[in-house]
Amino acid sequence: MANNYNKNKNIKKQSPVTVKTINNPNQSLYLTEKKRNMKIIWFILLLTVITYSNSLTNQFIYNWDDGGYVVEHKPIQKVTAENIKYICFGTHHADGSYESPYYKGNYHPLTTLFYMFEYNVFGLHSTPYHIINLLFHLMNIILVFYLINRLSKKLEVAVVTALFFAIHPMHVESVSWISELKDVLYCFFYLLSIKMYLDYLDKKKEKRRYYFYLISILLFFLSLTSKSAAVSLTVNLFVIDYLMKRKISTRMFVEKIPYFILSVTFGLIAMFSQKAAGALQDIDSPLFSAIDRIFLASYSTMYYIIMMFFPFHFSAMHPYPDKSAGHLPYEYYITPLLIIGIIIFLWKTKILKREAIFGMTFFFFAIALVLQFLPVGGAIVAERYTYVPYIGSFFVIGSFYSYVKNNIKFSKTSKNMFTYILGAWALAFVGITFMRNFDWKDGEVLFKDVIKKYPNMAFAYNNLGYYYYTREPKQFDKSLDQYNQSIKVDSTFHRALSNRGVLYFNIAPLKGDSAPFCYKQAIIDFTKALKYKGDNTDALIGRANTLSQIGRYKEALPDYNHYLRYIEKANDTKIDDIAKAYQWRGTAYLKTNNPDSAMLDFDHALKLEPGNGEALYWKGLVYYNKNDFPKAIEYFNQSTSVNPKFADPYSWRGLALSTLKRHAEAIKDFSMAVQLNPHDVPSLINRAYSYSELGKYKESYNDLITAKKYGYPVEQIQNGAYFAKIKHFAGVPN
Repeated sequence: MANNYNKNKNIKKQSPVTVKTINNPNQSLYLTEKKRNMKIIWFILLLTVITYSNSLTNQFIYNWDDGGYVVEHKPIQKVTAENIKYICFGTHHADGSYESPYYKGNYHPLTTLFYMFEYNVFGLHSTPYHIINLLFHLMNIILVFYLINRLSKKLEVAVVTALFFAIHPMHVESVSWISELKDVLYCFFYLLSIKMYLDYLDKKKEKRRYYFYLISILLFFLSLTSKSAAVSLTVNLFVIDYLMKRKISTRMFVEKIPYFILSVTFGLIAMFSQKAAGALQDIDSPLFSAIDRIFLASYSTMYYIIMMFFPFHFSAMHPYPDKSAGHLPYEYYITPLLIIGIIIFLWKTKILKREAIFGMTFFFFAIALVLQFLPVGGAIVAERYTYVPYIGSFFVIGSFYSYVKNNIKFSKTSKNMFTYILGAWALAFVGITFMRNFDWKDGEVLFKDVIKKYPNMAFAYNNLGYYYYTREPKQFDKSLDQYNQSIKVDSTFHRALSNRGVLYFNIAPLKGDSAPFCYKQAIIDFTKALKYKGDNTDALIGRANTLSQIGRYKEALPDYNHYLRYIEKANDTKIDDIAKAYQWRGTAYLKTNNPDSAMLDFDHALKLEPGNGEALYWKGLVYYNKNDFPKAIEYFNQSTSVNPKFADPYSWRGLALSTLKRHAEAIKDFSMAVQLNPHDVPSLINRAYSYSELGKYKESYNDLITAKKYGYPVEQIQNGAYFAKIKHFAGVPN
């Protein structure tokens, strides 16, 4: 016992051991994954910024949609309740007419309101517009990563999908083109709506599920008001249900009813707006039959699939194919077989069947509306149409990559090889995207690139001609060359004909003795344009104004009548265009001795546009011709008040005042007219008369001499007696 006691006595007392425990191991794992995901996202975002950095200095594409949506769109230029109301709902005018909110064949009020914000903050500095497009693209990348990670529960799938979505060359149009703000904007709300839908389905968030549901519907509405292509979300929610293995139930369909109603509503609005702009063709058109449309749609589908893997031959415009002996090119007849083969493969595959069906079905539903089943616009395919659809196809690629990486059947070498291939593919996309951004530098570079790809596209030459015509300094000769080339390629292309007519009309005053030739050519071009498209409103108003310019007012009246008939029926005609047409027709009536009809037109113009200074001036002229000088002066006063830089009202008010023997006031008006237009010979002659009536013969003589310098035969006034009289009383020796 003693020995045992001593042995135990020698044992040293141990210190208590402190065991560190983790309160929540899942939370620690979550934080680790979150940090890892953030690093991945930041890498992709940084790579994207580098890839698109050269797009930030690109200019507006003035000779395409940027000109219409931003530069020339008056409702966005001032933030007013009236403009906001018009953009969203249209405008009812005092005369009972309605001006729809459709613009250039589209209804996307939220996008237009964004343009209003950009225009009023940044003006016409293009870089901020590009930055905003890129910022939305970056936010969409984050959303794609988050949603795919959540749906697939596989990091590799999310990384591949987000990476290729970020840098794919087919997305350059959507990101680098200011007019495609609608693409990145609708995608943003589209993806957010999906996120909220997933939250609604999440059992962990059961208590707030209907809050998420309502927010999802609201976000879907915002997506639709950004671009009507968002209508695909409704069917793609069913595709997401399929991926999540939701059981088919009544609830699954009932919960989609609000989405369905919104899709149908905005789908119909899109059809009406496209039809109003003349962009919606007949299904069975003279050029392509309904059967042809099936092959066109098949070709488009395969085009987008091939371009996803091997993007090349980019162009801002891809024309419809030419038919030979009534037949499409042979490749169009092959594509349906290829699509059937893809469908059979997806159905029979045992590898990633659900993922593959989800991805390709998401792709198809998102792109189906632009596959030319319902013919819209003048292009068979467009690169920007892939922005949202490719999320589905990239998901398939990402899923296959994840399958290879995590499958023991594949060797390490094979796995690494696949990773290297994807990496090289991504680097190639970065380079191609970066270089493609240069093609969107401005309207000249862009359409020269289109012409390089499609030398027989009349549309491209026409737009390039318009670029030279509108940009400062104006290059009329280059513009004429491009219009000529466009008409050479397609002699029936009415837009190029009417644009060339406008060019001839506007250069005529600069051509001196050649002006009559230019006006004649303008009338010829407008007439040809109307032969090929009778409702070409540019040609109608162009011919009417040209005929008026050369004094053929009676011939101009039918064109003014037809023009007004067309534009008043159109839903997307701007009210100031209608007001100007009434004003111009009123002028023609006045010149053909029909003052009563002229007065009706000027009144109508002023009802539509109360601040129309020119209409006020012409109404004053009607009263002047009726010898109602006090009334004429009243309207001339209003005209000069609205537009103090408009010379004609001063000249005619001076005449009215002179007739009323108010010569001192008349001289002030003639002086203002001459100040605004130093070559205004009638005002010089009339001021000389008023000076003489006040006994200021030296001033009168000086005006007559100035008029003589400008080519007016002052010695022939009253057979020379008037000039001799003024010269005598001015004390000028013979």
